[in-house]
Amino acid sequence: MHILDFVMWIILVIVLWQFMDWKWEGEYTEELGSLIGLSIVLFFTVIYIIIFGVYDNNWSDINFNRFKLPKITW
Repeated sequence: MHILDFVMWIILVIVLWQFMDWKWEGEYTEELGSLIGLSIVLFFTVIYIIIFGVYDNNWSDINFNRFKLPKITW
């Protein structure tokens, strides 16, 4: 497992949790509803492990050349 994949998992889980908190106004992230939120995070983790662990994909292999960025010359 690559370090960047693990760091991105932590960041994405935090973003996912905050999104669930914002979207459902804390219904799935507070008190007893957090069990549903944790189930969603667990499902996300399983999918993430399949994509980046089993199929051996990397975040650094994502092709960012599709985006046309302006070339800066000094």
